[in-house]
Amino acid sequence: MSKKKIGSVSGFPEWLPQQREVELEWLRKIERVYRSYGYASLETRAIEPVSVLLKQGDTDKEIYAINRLAADPQARDEEGLALHYDLTVPFARYTAQNLNELTLPFKRYQMQKVWRGERPQGGRFREFYQCDIDVVDREKISLFYDYEVASAALEALSALDIGPLVLRVNNRKILEGFYRGLGTEDTVNVLRIMDKTEKIGVDGVSTMLRDEIHLSDDAIAKCIDISKVNGVGEDVLRQVQALGVKHVLLDEGLEELAQLSRNLGDVPANTRVHLDMSITRGLAYYTGNVFETELERGTIKASVCSGGRYENLVGDMVNAKLPGVGISIGLSRLMAIMIAADLLPKRAPTPTQVMVAYTPGITQQMQIAASQMLRRQGMNAEIYPEPVKLAKQMQYASKKGIPYVYFIGTDGSEDAVKDMRNSVQVPASSMRWGPA
Repeated sequence: MSKKKIGSVSGFPEWLPQQREVELEWLRKIERVYRSYGYASLETRAIEPVSVLLKQGDTDKEIYAINRLAADPQARDEEGLALHYDLTVPFARYTAQNLNELTLPFKRYQMQKVWRGERPQGGRFREFYQCDIDVVDREKISLFYDYEVASAALEALSALDIGPLVLRVNNRKILEGFYRGLGTEDTVNVLRIMDKTEKIGVDGVSTMLRDEIHLSDDAIAKCIDISKVNGVGEDVLRQVQALGVKHVLLDEGLEELAQLSRNLGDVPANTRVHLDMSITRGLAYYTGNVFETELERGTIKASVCSGGRYENLVGDMVNAKLPGVGISIGLSRLMAIMIAADLLPKRAPTPTQVMVAYTPGITQQMQIAASQMLRRQGMNAEIYPEPVKLAKQMQYASKKGIPYVYFIGTDGSEDAVKDMRNSVQVPASSMRWGPA
């Protein structure tokens, strides 16, 4: 019987060692920035009750349910469990569950994998890393935190040195107030339809607004007009006002976005901020400022970070008012984009900095002692344990990108170190070990 061919599972990425080194490096850099803003680390369980996940929007087609293969169908948990599809809902559940133990405002960062039943395509996976920060407070959360989460995300992405970034921001109150000013209360479905503009075009959106929401041609034209308003600075908000639609919620959203725009006046180099009325964010729980960050490098234009403000996500779980705001970096998506464009930084497929070679006349115990000495000096060291020709050992070190090879002296000779990058060999006593 022939063996079954081993293949990949679509939508579940597995990076090569040198790519995983970059991913780990990026995780550390993002974490360093998040911690510098005072965010505490949190890791929640991988599963949540299905009922909790289904409350947060139209996600039923994306959820992976959990059950044992041998489970008795009649004995299954009535509520059911599923893998989380983002980190915001688990964070909300955790906050609600531990509310009495937390100091508010509660600021946390969370870097975990999530699972989503999407159709895999370029940069979109079924299992992927997200790197989130969120803030939750009681009754009211300061608009300052809208700035802070956006600023921290931009700084974290800038630290990765991936290329030019554009943070596109909007406010859901602007759009909902605008639509209500046009005479419709079905703002959720108008937002849902307008979010399809890129996929189905203006004509498709216009048809849906007419057939499903029953908007007039004039109202449809206004919806299209506001979706085209974007640019830099508060002049963008005056363009919205010039469309002539009036509503108190619209005014509130314009003021919130104006404050955010002012606070984001100082952003990292190679990044810029656009106010963009086409940004809606599809998830139903967003209620205020929303964010969409795009990488724009050469022909690459891809969303790599998003988020927004939510008023009821946490509070709905404990019958209390606990508004929050957060943003999420899609790390796996970013990795895939950079790999596809051959722009991922080049790294060795190993963290080893020094290889302790085998040479005639030494023992494995001598190699172990040398490697432990190197580790105590802060170096990542490995041993070549087999008595093979030196040329083969050098070839191994070269293929793995190990920068130094350590030779143990015999018969009174001094230990030596060879720099594989320039073939220079020096006495080990002259080395000042540090990052390779």
